[in-house]
Amino acid sequence: MSLVHGAKDKRLEQRVTEAQRQLIQRGADAKGKSLSEFVIESSCLAAELAILDQRITFVEPDVFDRFSQRLDEEAKSLDGLTDLFEKKAPWIA
Repeated sequence: MSLVHGAKDKRLEQRVTEAQRQLIQRGADAKGKSLSEFVIESSCLAAELAILDQRITFVEPDVFDRFSQRLDEEAKSLDGLTDLFEKKAPWIA
């Protein structure tokens, strides 16, 4: 059964703050979707990403060693990155 075209015979309900509801509504409006459509689509995407994040990746020992060495290197500073991280997200009031 498709996630999109199956029978909609189950209900989900959530309690949210007014600020959360307004934020979600703004997101739905930006995508031209109803609040329900937006919440369902966003929740399904988040679920898929959470599931995919649990996958295990196997690599050869030498590849893992090179990867580990890169992780152990000191972080490099990139032009403008500090300024970017200091900016407030436009959707946060």
